[in-house]
Amino acid sequence: MIKLSVYQRITLLSVAIVIAIIIVFGTGSLLFVGTKLTEELTNRLHSEAVDISRSLSFLDGNIIITEQIEWEEEHHTQDEGLPIYIIIINPDLQEVRRSSNCVDKSIEVDNLPFFSSRDGTATIPLEGKDWRFVTSPMNYHGESYGWIIVGMSFERINYIQAVMLKIYLVGLPFMIVLALMGSAVLARRALAPIHLISKKARAIQAVNLNERLPEPTTKDEIAHLSQTLNGMLDRIQKSIVTIQGFSANASHELKTPLAVINSRIEQLTLNATGVDQSVITDIADENKRMSRIIDNLAILAKADSDTIKLEKNRVWMNDVVYEELARFNKIARGKNIVFNTSDLQSIEITGDEYWLRIMISNLIDNALKFAPPESGIDIGIIKNGRNEIEMWVADEGSGVDEADLENLGKRFFRSKANPAVPGSGLGLSIVQWVADAHHWKLEFLNRDKGGLKALLTIPVA
Repeated sequence: MIKLSVYQRITLLSVAIVIAIIIVFGTGSLLFVGTKLTEELTNRLHSEAVDISRSLSFLDGNIIITEQIEWEEEHHTQDEGLPIYIIIINPDLQEVRRSSNCVDKSIEVDNLPFFSSRDGTATIPLEGKDWRFVTSPMNYHGESYGWIIVGMSFERINYIQAVMLKIYLVGLPFMIVLALMGSAVLARRALAPIHLISKKARAIQAVNLNERLPEPTTKDEIAHLSQTLNGMLDRIQKSIVTIQGFSANASHELKTPLAVINSRIEQLTLNATGVDQSVITDIADENKRMSRIIDNLAILAKADSDTIKLEKNRVWMNDVVYEELARFNKIARGKNIVFNTSDLQSIEITGDEYWLRIMISNLIDNALKFAPPESGIDIGIIKNGRNEIEMWVADEGSGVDEADLENLGKRFFRSKANPAVPGSGLGLSIVQWVADAHHWKLEFLNRDKGGLKALLTIPVA
């Protein structure tokens, strides 16, 4: 089933209404004109019957034509144009006289109404056409001498209605086009405020929640909707500000006690005797993990509050990657993992070097977590031939479920495929933020040979 937009539905509905009005108007006007012309025709026949009656006199039961000129008028003698037929019949319905233009016409007078004191009217077919007949009684001194029958064709009325119908049929397509254009313009103007509100709403993110939707001055339903949505944005902004303030304050407050704990652990490691060193090591590792989580939360809180301003410069991406790989060499050697950099080309990009290092560091750290011992991690940077730069970090682990791929950049999300691997679900969300802040595209893909591939697509400046 075809789904139409509101704009299309309004336009088509308006056109349908206009077409219906045109059809009703056209049909009504045809009927109205036909009725009025039929009344005019009937009145003329009544008038003709009166004129004919004045041309007659009655003597000793006989009907005598005293004014022959009335019978010699063109519409009573000619059968062309708009002829009017006259027939005189006696009380026994026997024909007495008829006009010369209908001498050879077979008129079924038996189908006509005959009244003794008033005129009668009827429509009967004659030679394939409809004719209107009026029967007028001839009464003289209380005695009936028969009836005057006067008839005229509907041909003129049918011609006028046919011309009107042709005009309607020819003009209907143009009227539909005009209705369509007019409806489209009116619908576009009516929906323009909604488009502006929708465009503005799409642009409002967590970093610019202080912006509001435009409120039309029309005081109509659209203005009310905009006001309602702005009220909702006010409440959302207050909630986000509260959450951001809590995250930032909590991160700041927790850093000091964690630093103290870490200092005490180091002292305990140097001076403790008779204490299981593995316990101290576990405590130190968990403390470092907590520190990383708090640092990541602090970063995301700043990103949400739009307090991070990128300082973009020209950066050799391959140099940054090599320097970050050097920081992870010790961990990689501990798991016998090899970094494959055969596709690491020398490419310069525009970006904030500080955040690029954090992004690459998080991607390498994530790959090392999920790469099995004695495997490899591929890191590459190339130009793909589509005026784009591609950078990827890919491990040889088990990958993730396909349904989880689109969620990997979300905060605190962890795939169920590797629940035993430690992590907070914040590292990749920071990677996602750095990519979004630079207007780059970040994708997560499962490799055919196994493992997860983080692919970053960077437009060439």
